[in-house]
Amino acid sequence: MRLELRLVLQGCRRGVLTGVGRSGDHSLELPGCLLYTRCGTVPHLTHQTLHTLQHLPAVTLIPMDSLVAQGLWNNLGTQVVCLEVRCGTIKETAKRPVGGFVLDGLHSHTVSQELRSQLIAAVTKELPEDKPRVLLGVGRPDEVLECVEAGVDFFETVFPFQVTERGCALCFSYDLDPDPESSGTPYTLTQRAQCYCCKNHQRAYLHHLLVTNELLAGVLLMLHNLEQYCSFFQSLRGALEGDKLNALKKRILQRRDCTLWLDRRAFSCWYDTTEPEESGVVRAMR
Repeated sequence: MRLELRLVLQGCRRGVLTGVGRSGDHSLELPGCLLYTRCGTVPHLTHQTLHTLQHLPAVTLIPMDSLVAQGLWNNLGTQVVCLEVRCGTIKETAKRPVGGFVLDGLHSHTVSQELRSQLIAAVTKELPEDKPRVLLGVGRPDEVLECVEAGVDFFETVFPFQVTERGCALCFSYDLDPDPESSGTPYTLTQRAQCYCCKNHQRAYLHHLLVTNELLAGVLLMLHNLEQYCSFFQSLRGALEGDKLNALKKRILQRRDCTLWLDRRAFSCWYDTTEPEESGVVRAMR
């Protein structure tokens, strides 16, 4: 694998990772995301259904744990210990002949955003510029943006799956140059009808599926949430290329409440009032 950096803006790295896959003929744009999988597949979706998504990269199903096990990538534990000791260890680790580095131990709700950004900035400072960095367990848009500014290239996260399991639909739109012909209706999940769910079904039908515990609810919500999440990273890459990162950051911070509750009964039963409103996701408790 080879990392080709095109530009670095406010700490954010824009480029492409080439030579990915068994045949080495695939590439992955960065910043980007890798999908959470179970037994090699995305929950609720078949392989054929998954590839109907519009913004799905070709290599989003590469499991990072297998890459680490094969020695292609090195896992950098980032537990909160003496920072000088940790940086010294990372300097030695960075000398190893690996294809990239995985940052673990900084999952959401385990450390504060400020501390996470400080740790990631200190770690990435010691890593070679020509090797990609993958962060595990962080997926909220505002957290992703902070980590990208700290030098992270890729994210492997359960965020879309968690939102789906809680009966929610992502309804943010961070496209700074929207297509006026892609507008939906007030009755769809979003005003930009791009995914199969928004093009063919309304909110009321999704609500009915959730209330009656139909399996199709998870399929449609997962399709919608993955489409929304992949389009977020596309908007992030476009903002970097168009020098509009500050405008995108302002919009993200203004619209942190980015989920739409479809099952009001679940909302009243599972809503955790201890979660701050500005967190970006309405948190549900099983």
